[in-house]
Amino acid sequence: WHWHEAIVQDEGRSVADYMGRVPLTDCMTLCQEHRRCRSIAHGQHGCHLKDRCATPEDDLQPAEERAVGYRTYFLNPCPGSEAEARRGDEGAAAGENVSTLLGEVGLLFDMALQMAEKSTHCFDDSGWSFTIGELLTNRVQLAEVMLGAGGAAGAKAELDAFSWTRRATQSVAGGANPADGPVYRALARATMRWVRKLNSEVGFWHILLNPSSKNDNGEKLERSEEDASSAHHWVATGEVQWSWEEAPVMCGLVADARARAGTKFGSPRILNTGSGPLAPPPLDCGQHGSGDLGVVPVFATDGLARFYLKVFDELSIRPPQVSVQCPVEELRACFPRNYFDIAHMRNALDHTMDPLEGMRQMLEVTRPGGWALLRHARNEGSPGRFQVGLHQWSFDALKQADGLHFFVWNPVLRADATKWLLDHGYASEVRTELRPHPGRTEADDETEYIWVDIQKPL
Repeated sequence: WHWHEAIVQDEGRSVADYMGRVPLTDCMTLCQEHRRCRSIAHGQHGCHLKDRCATPEDDLQPAEERAVGYRTYFLNPCPGSEAEARRGDEGAAAGENVSTLLGEVGLLFDMALQMAEKSTHCFDDSGWSFTIGELLTNRVQLAEVMLGAGGAAGAKAELDAFSWTRRATQSVAGGANPADGPVYRALARATMRWVRKLNSEVGFWHILLNPSSKNDNGEKLERSEEDASSAHHWVATGEVQWSWEEAPVMCGLVADARARAGTKFGSPRILNTGSGPLAPPPLDCGQHGSGDLGVVPVFATDGLARFYLKVFDELSIRPPQVSVQCPVEELRACFPRNYFDIAHMRNALDHTMDPLEGMRQMLEVTRPGGWALLRHARNEGSPGRFQVGLHQWSFDALKQADGLHFFVWNPVLRADATKWLLDHGYASEVRTELRPHPGRTEADDETEYIWVDIQKPL
C-alpha cells in the first residue's frame, strides 16, 4: 500500500462508505475484499472505498478543500492492472517471494470460505473432500504462519513446517444444532467471517504495541497514541485498566458471591475473558476494604492469545502477564465448572462467533451466586455495517413490560438475551442499564454503554 499526504483530486466513484472511526488496516481489508475497490479515502471519521486506481503522480485536492487527517491510499500496482499481472509472473518465476506465496495461499483459503458462506446448508454434504470445520481450522493455522516471528525467514520456516490438519478440532457454529436451519447457517457464516477477519484484530494490537511510532519505511503508524501509551505502560508496569469498576466495587462483588455460596468452591478468583494481549495483574482486595479476600488472582483468556504471544516475540516484548488461549465459547473446555466468583468481559463479546453461547459458557465456569459482568458500547457493530474487524454483533437495551432487556442482534439474527437467560434457568437475575461512556474524554462524546450484571442461580 502507498499513500498521498491528502485526498487526490480525482478519486473516482464511491463503491462503499463506512462511517465512524475505522482502523486503517480494516479499511484496507474492506477494499481488498470488495471486487470494485481500487483505492480508499481514509480519515478519522470514515473509510470510503473508491473505484479508481490512484497513482503516485495524481494531483491532490487544493489545500483549502482538504479534509483534515484524510489521505488517499492505493495499491501499486493497482489490482487488475497489467503491471500487477507482470509482477505476479516475475514473482512466480523467482519462486522465493515468501510474502507473495503466503498471500496467494491466504487468498485461496478466503475464496473457499467466501464460497462456503453461501452454501452452509449443503457444503458438508457435498462431494468436495473438505468440511467447513476443516477449512476454518487450517485457515487459523495459516494465520499463525503469516505472523511468524523473524520476518520472512521466520515465516518461511513455519510455512515449511505447515501441514494440513485433516480433522477439524473446533465446532462450526458453537452450540447451535444443524436442525435449527437458518440459525445454524447464520452462526456458521459468523464463524467463517471471524476466521477471515482475525488478521485485522491481531494487526491492530501489533500496531499499538509497536515500541516505535513509525513502520519499517519510516511512515507514521495510523493508531491512537493514547491507546498506544496505555499499551506501553502495561509493558513497563503490568498495570492496565481492564474493568470500568473501581477496585472496591469489584472486590465487593467477589465478597457478595462468596457470601451467597460459601467457600465450598475454593479460593476467590476472577475471570477476565476476551482480555486481548493486555492481561491484568492480581487484584489486592485487602487494600480495598475486603481483607478476608486478600490478593485475588485475575485469570485472563482470549480466543487470539496464541497470536498475541507471537506478536510479543516479533516486537521483542517481555509481557508482564499473558492471556490463556481460550475462546469465550469454549471456557468450559479450559476451566472446571463453578470455578470463578466473577466472570467479566468488556468490549469483546460483540467480537465473538456466538455471543449467546459465550454467555452460557461464562456462567458455566462461574460459581452459584456469582456474577457474569458484561460491559459493552451500545450498537458498536452498526456504524461499520458489521464488517469492520471482528464486530459481527451489536448489543442494545430496550424497554419491555418488566423493565430494560439486553438484546443481541445483527442483520440476520436477533435475541432477547435477558429472556433467554432467565427462561433457560442460566440466570436468577439480569440487571441491564444504559450509562454514558465511562472512559469518555470529550464533552460531546454521546456514546452509551450497556451495563449487564447476570447472577448465576444458587
